Amino acid sequence: MPWPTEALGRLDRSEGLPELVWLRITGPIEVDAVATTVTVYQAQSDDAASALQ
Repeated sequence: MPWPTEALGRLDRSEGLPELVWLRITGPIEVDAVATTVTVYQAQSDDAASALQ
């Protein structure tokens, strides 16, 4: 899958580096992250999200 058009000119890719993922989280604010590893957790409910495990 190609990179989003927003990445053009903002992020240089190198053949010598590991594959990267682009993650965009949209809500009250928008967050973009570029990483080699992404772990996503889904809370069961708002209560479950606020509890430390």
